[in-house]
Amino acid sequence: MTIGLDANTQAFQEPQDGKITAPAIPSDAWRMRHQQRKVHEIPTGLDAAWHYAAGVFTQWIPRRKIYLRHAAAVQVAKGKIKNLTDDRLREQLTEISILFRRRREQLADRIRAAALICEASKRIVGQDPYKVQIAGGLALADGCLLEMATGEGKSLTATIPAILVGWQGRGIHIITVNDYLAARDAQQFAALYKFCGLSVDYVAQEMDPMRRKKAYLAHITYCTNKEVCADYLRDRLSAAPDNAPNGAAQSSADQLRQRQTQRELYFAIVDEADSILIDEAVTPLIISGAEG
Repeated sequence: MTIGLDANTQAFQEPQDGKITAPAIPSDAWRMRHQQRKVHEIPTGLDAAWHYAAGVFTQWIPRRKIYLRHAAAVQVAKGKIKNLTDDRLREQLTEISILFRRRREQLADRIRAAALICEASKRIVGQDPYKVQIAGGLALADGCLLEMATGEGKSLTATIPAILVGWQGRGIHIITVNDYLAARDAQQFAALYKFCGLSVDYVAQEMDPMRRKKAYLAHITYCTNKEVCADYLRDRLSAAPDNAPNGAAQSSADQLRQRQTQRELYFAIVDEADSILIDEAVTPLIISGAEG
């Protein structure tokens, strides 16, 4: 995507006082490119004591209240964009995705992005996330462990962090409990992800290696814990020197990437995390290869 000035935008001008000013462009991409990170000095004396006391007090505030407060702000922001056309909504989604791709987003940007995603979900798939679902999605994006009752809409909740993280372009896995749910959720929300500029696919047990590789290259990949772990072990096995093609002792980076199925592992949302990470974690995953 090219960022520049359109024909109706005035170029940089030099006023009579000698100061160069930039044109006012209401664009997140422009603000991102010219935004400078503020370097904060380490506080000392009374300032240090105040920061320490504020930090201790903040720790006592339940995270649930914090994310519900953010979700309320998302709902307020969503009310301001409900009259946007579909084309304008897509444009704003594209603009704000650049901030996440460059990792320059702030809290206000996350709230606005979540509002745009919720509005898109309402229009594309006919599901408008509730306040608790918005709070849960923001919490998942921050790496929190979330507990939701059956029927509260975990699949819809996962779309919010999936899009926020998917905009970073490094891939995200949504790990479900079986192949049916992986295929169902990927197909159900495919139109929403496409509207937000992301690709989605799923991995099932019967897929061949080339089909799996294609699925892992999508921005968002639905899969089961058994499949993603098995593919990870196969990739580690293929990286062994004994398994190099033509008997070579070492393979180049390009040859290694061609043999591997998965892309790099970056971010994952795990459904039924207590079962997968505790109950099923006691069962070892073993793989073996033919002796060279």
